[in-house]
Amino acid sequence: MEFPRRAVPSKPHYLELHGFSDASTKAYGVCIYMRHIDSEGNVTTNLLCAKSRVAPLKEISLPRLELKGALLMAELGHRAKKLFGERISKEYYWSDSQVVIAWLHGSPDRWKQFVKNREIAILQHTTPKQWGYVPSEINPADMISRGITTRLLVKKKGKFWTHGPEFLGRHTNWPNTPEYHTNEEQTKKISIFMAIPEIHEDFILAYKYHNSFEKTRRHFAWLRRAMDNFLPMRLRASSIANKGPLSPAELEEGMKLIVRTMQQKAYSVEIEALRRGAEIPKGPFQHVNLTLREGLLHVTGRLCMADVPFTHKNPIMIPKTHPFSKTIISHIHEKNFHCGLELVISEFRRTYWMQNLRKIIQGVLAMSQQKCHN
Repeated sequence: MEFPRRAVPSKPHYLELHGFSDASTKAYGVCIYMRHIDSEGNVTTNLLCAKSRVAPLKEISLPRLELKGALLMAELGHRAKKLFGERISKEYYWSDSQVVIAWLHGSPDRWKQFVKNREIAILQHTTPKQWGYVPSEINPADMISRGITTRLLVKKKGKFWTHGPEFLGRHTNWPNTPEYHTNEEQTKKISIFMAIPEIHEDFILAYKYHNSFEKTRRHFAWLRRAMDNFLPMRLRASSIANKGPLSPAELEEGMKLIVRTMQQKAYSVEIEALRRGAEIPKGPFQHVNLTLREGLLHVTGRLCMADVPFTHKNPIMIPKTHPFSKTIISHIHEKNFHCGLELVISEFRRTYWMQNLRKIIQGVLAMSQQKCHN
């Protein structure tokens, strides 16, 4: 058998990567082919690399072995992509397992842990649209998983192994991939009904360092990250869990969580009315222009048409009775080098709005001066 010294030209016109995987009860394997189309439309395909693994001693189902083969192909294809970089225009991954194709086109959360973990790993390097079905008789990886004699490989299967199946040399009439469905390895859904009493505990005051603005903000930022990481994969903004130090954006989300908790405690009636699209009930805020944005209560004033940041035009409403409101004021006062009353009011109103703001800030500054003298 002869193999070309170069799998692809040094400056390819159009290059595709085609991976094939297969598994049997004895082994599973993959092979990668490079399909090149020159400027005149001529197609050449060559074997780039192949890899095999012996089936584990512990007996597992054939679809699971096929999935392990698919993962091996995704990893080998990723290494090939790193080698060729942007010269590869398209990628195709072929499997003769309809169950694996159905798994990869479904949400990972639908499947049991074995399938879910490997699907997530496969989708880190590929996309479901890149996976297609190929019949076993034209799958070159079938020779790896089932084995083949040297005589048969050299005399009859040599071209099939070195250049791949015939359809790679054509521009049309490729194998179709219909929509497959499977219930294999699907998790069972269990409905649980629980009666939970209403809890009125203030989680901000329950935190023992709630008098420290920075510690409380960091505490709730970590809490917010944990809440995001526990979400199902399909509901996350990113498929990768957040790790490492907190980012400025996460600290901002932590502060929003604090304010949202404060508002739910103090303004639950007004928030519920806005969610239902009803009028604000009679009370101290019936004549205040309130809006609800991302679960936070904002006050819209006369600056609504001004060319200033959103929070300047629509400051976030802060309850004056909540103890953490004074912690926010103290933080602004200390951050600005123990500045005076007017500057604290100005800085506070850049982001927040509060009833009787001047009177409350005067009380906070008086307490701050008393601490300094002591």
